[in-house]
Amino acid sequence: MPEKVDNSQLKKPTVGRIVLIIFVLLVVYCCVFSLIARFVKSESIPMPLGFGAATVLTGSMEPTLHVNSVVVVTKASHYEVGDIVVYQTGGTPTIHRIIELDEASGIVVTQGDANNAPDEPFTTSRLKGKLAFSIPFVGIVFRFIKTVPGIIMILVLVFTLFYLSVRAKEQDAAAEKKAGEMRDEIEKLRHDLSICDDGSYKALIAREEQEIDSKKEEIKRLRAKLGLDDQPKDN
Repeated sequence: MPEKVDNSQLKKPTVGRIVLIIFVLLVVYCCVFSLIARFVKSESIPMPLGFGAATVLTGSMEPTLHVNSVVVVTKASHYEVGDIVVYQTGGTPTIHRIIELDEASGIVVTQGDANNAPDEPFTTSRLKGKLAFSIPFVGIVFRFIKTVPGIIMILVLVFTLFYLSVRAKEQDAAAEKKAGEMRDEIEKLRHDLSICDDGSYKALIAREEQEIDSKKEEIKRLRAKLGLDDQPKDN
């Protein structure tokens, strides 16, 4: 029989596996980027791939942004009055709305929607980005995720899921290979015994019986020729 190729070893990665690999790489990149940005560059809002996230700690932007909301910020090349922006003038970043903008001098004035007075003016170089969207009331969890233990936990969880996915893929491939080997063995046995769906094994048995009868007849002729059947038996 011609040797069969194990197709399970030739299968291309599935779409789900490719998406999982890309997701794992993105998570690892973002976590490493965040660690370097925080502890090497001392940046309060790391911006991997041009996006950053932070938690609203005060009610200065109520009712637009609630306390413990997570805000996602994107880098921008142009700002306008009315944009909600994140800027940093000290250790903690602030998210307020632009109320004045002098593009010639690059001076920006912001104010919280719930505040009665504007903030101190600052230059556009301190702007981190503008608000893309916000997610209410998940800031407590997000603050933990942004800590070193939280980042380590995320990395461990992602690698665990990736490892389990790879193991499951290997087990599926091994099971498929074993099933293929069993199918090949069955086909080999069917070929050797000529067992087919049309009952051709009966023809094989008939041929074997004919060969046996032919051999018996040949033996009888040889015994008769040699006179072995005519010799008297000993008393």
